[in-house]
Amino acid sequence: MKHKGFLKLFGGLMVAALLMTGCMRINPARTFAFGLVDLLMLPFEEFTNEEYSKDLAGEVQELINTTSHDASFSFRIKDVFADAMGFDTSMLRGGKLDIESMYDAPSGDMSMAVNGLGLVNGYFYMQENQFAVDVPQFLTSMIVYEMQSQLNYNQPIMLNDRVTDLQYAINPDAGNYDQAFLDELKTILRHYARLIADNLDISKLAWTTENVSVMGKSSRAQVITVSFDENDLRDLTEIVLERAQDDERLKDFVVNNFMAAAYETIREAEDEFDDAIEYALEDLDYVFEGEEIDLAVSIYFNTSFLMTGTPLAVGITMDDGWQEVDLFYKFVVDGRELDMAMTAESDGDTIDFSLTNLKTRGGYEMEGSFNVPSEGIRVTIDGTTAISRNAEVTDMTIVLRGSDLDMDGTVKIWSELTRIRNKREYEMVSEIEGSINAYGETIGIVVDASGTYKFDDSVRVSVPNLDDRNAIRVTNIEELVEEIQNLMYFGF
Repeated sequence: MKHKGFLKLFGGLMVAALLMTGCMRINPARTFAFGLVDLLMLPFEEFTNEEYSKDLAGEVQELINTTSHDASFSFRIKDVFADAMGFDTSMLRGGKLDIESMYDAPSGDMSMAVNGLGLVNGYFYMQENQFAVDVPQFLTSMIVYEMQSQLNYNQPIMLNDRVTDLQYAINPDAGNYDQAFLDELKTILRHYARLIADNLDISKLAWTTENVSVMGKSSRAQVITVSFDENDLRDLTEIVLERAQDDERLKDFVVNNFMAAAYETIREAEDEFDDAIEYALEDLDYVFEGEEIDLAVSIYFNTSFLMTGTPLAVGITMDDGWQEVDLFYKFVVDGRELDMAMTAESDGDTIDFSLTNLKTRGGYEMEGSFNVPSEGIRVTIDGTTAISRNAEVTDMTIVLRGSDLDMDGTVKIWSELTRIRNKREYEMVSEIEGSINAYGETIGIVVDASGTYKFDDSVRVSVPNLDDRNAIRVTNIEELVEEIQNLMYFGF
């Protein structure tokens, strides 16, 4: 114990000496700014993260995305109850919907058949840059959408890339938000974060330590807080806008990802970008004129920012003389483990949300809630996932309480994923039961589902002749929707 105390004292003196002599260069303002960017980017990076959990669910997710597969699923209405409302639900019981899909990774060919409920038989196909819709019950001809694909069909195509390519072709305004997009966005944000950090008033920066709940445990966090007034915000905004005027990298990024699709030429979009910054600079004094703003932003790190701390949460308080706002946002993820929380309070009204998925001895345990006290709304989530060598069983319950709305509801979800043959065949069964009580009347439904995934290096996808001269060919999504409306037997 004496040796430990001596080492701690010696270590503290060494750090202090390094700081005073300048041997260890620390910029808490940049740490603060970069931490804010990293924290805000983390959910988006996790969404596009191509790493898979080292368990059965991760194994199947990876196979679906990277390997050819043949999948079939069946959904059946097991029960429906709404007797108190006078509805005859017997005709719905036993209703069935079957979905069969095939995907060949080497070629990117894909097919999906949707049949059932006695209402619809639909078929969807993808082959290189062609997407086809065929619904014989309603359409007189197959419709082929010749999309602007960005994929290289001379190499294997992951399913995620295939779907993203279709989404981007349908809605170019939404942008192609892949990992390359996020990397470029983060680089640009960190560039401007550095610019802001280098122009912060260091006298308005402070750091403290606080206890924060992380993954269900109380952890000591380092907190960097920066305070701003209206003059600080005006000056920093001006600095950022002036830099943006000459930032060709920023202009290219914004124009290509967010503006180009709305203009006839790239030049028009670039001119609009330049004009927007110029107008913002001209109106800067007007925007902040007469304002009195007190703003404090705090970033929580899981270790001392003298080291390589990871941002855990951000807290924001603001008072502009009209209203007081208090925000707290936390996002921590480690594989399948998740700890997320958000609280917003303004003039006495509060909204809070929390969700955790924590590892246990035999799997994971999930808890969550969403509360709007002023509206009498509360939603809770409780669930478990039991993991064994060849199976995962999930049991989850979602409960809604809406006292002011005079309604409540419950959704129960049970599912089991089983490995039949390693990396070749998997089976899933599930049951979903939902009910809602509104104004004393209750309606509900029970649906069970079952299905299989079969994986291989390649599968033979049966795609009809998409060059059929009787097919209707379109080159944009608006034409596709219009042709579907025109060919419907009954119309819309």
